[in-house]
Order: sequence, then structure tokens, then C-alpha cells
Amino acid sequence: LATGLLIALVGKATRLAEYIIGHEKTYSVRGVFGQMRDSFDADGEIIATNDTVTSREQLAAAVISFPKEYDQVPPAFSAKKVAGQAAYKLARAGKNPQLTAKRIKIHHLELADFDFPYFECQATVSSGTYIRSLIVDIAKMCGTVAYVDQLRRISSGNFNIDQAAALDEILSLSQQEFTQNLKPMELAVQNLPEIKITADQRQAFIRGQKLQIETAPDTYSVKCENDFLGIGKIENNEIISRKVFVQ
Repeated sequence: LATGLLIALVGKATRLAEYIIGHEKTYSVRGVFGQMRDSFDADGEIIATNDTVTSREQLAAAVISFPKEYDQVPPAFSAKKVAGQAAYKLARAGKNPQLTAKRIKIHHLELADFDFPYFECQATVSSGTYIRSLIVDIAKMCGTVAYVDQLRRISSGNFNIDQAAALDEILSLSQQEFTQNLKPMELAVQNLPEIKITADQRQAFIRGQKLQIETAPDTYSVKCENDFLGIGKIENNEIISRKVFVQ
């Protein structure tokens, strides 16, 4: 049902996890008109049907006019927490978790294919957007119901499916081959501004000593020549190391 890009951090790079989340993502999704399912996808139970035949023109108009920003209600079958519990656990127990709508942004939405009752869309959305809810909401604009039967993540931030390797390919690699094929860890922080320090400042940064640097306050990816040293934060024209990746 769900395939596509998964970013995996290993070893020291796991300390950079906070920098690869929260970015916009692009998905290719196939919806099916005529049924509403409790999970909003093909794995769920049918809870409503609608015999309305939606035309390509109706769907295209809904996609074009769909709001670029709105308050979206997540599916009951999601990892959202309700009173400290994952909503999907409550839903599977037969309860009806009350989920709060969250403001999300649709950066790009287009109709890619249509063969009723199937339709495919490509969407670039803000972090936290549920594509299953998006398909249900698009169907609602057409006066009908729908669910997701295929979902593929194409990109997340600056990472794209074209850069990825298939899981079975990864599992067939030797440990040496696996290590050789890892992407540089600094790609995880490529959205941060970069600052370069001198060779004389290198050891001071690694030791956590403050350095005088006159530049705007921010969190920076810190390099010395071509070496990625870590993450530094500048305040009051001083930079101090927050995460260091060299000894």
C-alpha cells in the first residue's frame, strides 16, 4: 500500500535526526471513488458507499480549486496521540478517538491520471499532512467518498527517490559495501546555513570552547576546509558547538 523514500540514519548520523524531519514531502497517490473506509485506505473496513459517478472534469476542477492551506483532520488510524495513546490503537479497540484538526499547506497538487473509479494525484505538502485525509477531502469536494489504495513517497526535503536504493539491494551488500554506499552525514543538515572556521579554530570548536565570530545569530553547519565538524549555534557573536562529529 505504501512505498517509496525512507531516510535511514545510522551510527553517529542518528544524532542529526531532528534536522531531516519537518520538511515538505512529495507523494504520488492513487484513490478509489465509491467507498469510505475507516482507515481511509484499502486495509480498512467499508463504512459508507456512494454510487455517484465523478467525471474527470469534476475531479480536475476540485483539484484546481482545492485550498492551498486548511485545517485537516487526521485519520483515526494514525499515530497521533489522544490522551497519551496512539489514535490507531484506540481505533482498533473499537473506540472513536477525537482528533484535533491541524493547519497544513498544499504546495502543489495535480491530477496525474483518471480512470473511474481510480484516480492518481501528485501532491507536495507540508510536514504533518495526511495524504489519506487529503484524498477523502478531495472526494468530499466532488460530493462523494474515496479511499487510498496506493501511496508512494517521492521526496522529503532535499532527498529524492532517485537517490535511494531498494531494500533488497541494501540487504545484499557486505558490511564494507554498505559503508561505502552511505551518503555523507552532512547531507542531513544541508538546509542549515554553513559557516567555515579556520584550522586554528578547529580544536577549540571540537572542545566546546566559544569562538568569536561576527555573523547573524542562527544554528549553523560548521566546516573546516572540507571537513564537516558538526553543528554550532551563534549568539552574541560567539559560536559554541552543539553537536561534534570528529575527535
